[in-house]
Order: sequence, then structure tokens, then C-alpha cells
Amino acid sequence: MKEVNDLKVIHPICAGIDAHKSFMTVAIITTKNNGVYQTEVKTFSTMIDGIEMATSWLHQHDCHVVVIESTGKYWIPVFNLMEDSFALTLANPYFTKTFPGNKTDRRDAKWLAELHRLGLVQPSFIPLKPIREVKRGYKLEAAT
Repeated sequence: MKEVNDLKVIHPICAGIDAHKSFMTVAIITTKNNGVYQTEVKTFSTMIDGIEMATSWLHQHDCHVVVIESTGKYWIPVFNLMEDSFALTLANPYFTKTFPGNKTDRRDAKWLAELHRLGLVQPSFIPLKPIREVKRGYKLEAAT
């Protein structure tokens, strides 16, 4: 458990997701009224069943605010399947870089959650779902 007194907590319960091709690391931060918080981290598959398990796990922890780092294209299926269940923020990795040192997926997910907890994540622009679906339809037409 850690304590932060200098910065205001914006999201007392939130999660950070570090998504990869076949798995994602999810960290949940739960903050108590006295500012003390604890973090729990789990790894899930990025297949549909894994994303559904992660969604269920987040709901079990009463987590409704999630940040996902937009590394490559691996965030897209996670974002698409979770967007109806959570207040999602897509974070540009340029603005969420960690300190130099021993980088791990667990640390990245925890760092994202810590930044989001304090309201320090600048969201990337994501078009609304209907616009994304129309755009995807045009891409599919062009490919045939």
C-alpha cells in the first residue's frame, strides 16, 4: 500500500491495461478515503473469452474507469469489446512513458492506472462507434 497526499485523486477505482498481441496485463487501483491505495494485477488473453473475463474481473472490483495504452493495433479489439461496459480512455504511449529502468508489463499496467487515478492521462481521439463502423465498412468494400 502507498499513500499520496500531494495530488488529488480523480478516479478512486480505475484500471490500466497494457495490451499485446495475445495477452493483456490489467492493473486495478482501489483508493480508500484516507488516500491509501492498493493495486491488483492480472493477465488475460486478448481473445474474446479473455476480454470477457477481464471485463467480469473489473466489474467484480466495482471498476468502471479504464485506460488502455494505444501501442500498435493490439488495443483495438480490447477497446471495441469493452467500450460499452466502461468509461474508456485511450492513452498515447508518448505521454505515458515510464521512468528508465527495468520495464515489465505489470509495471506498465500499474503506471497507466496510477496516472489515470490522478487524472494525468491525456486521452487520444477516437471517433464515435457508428463512425468507426462506417469507416470499417468502406475499408471492407475497398478490399473486395
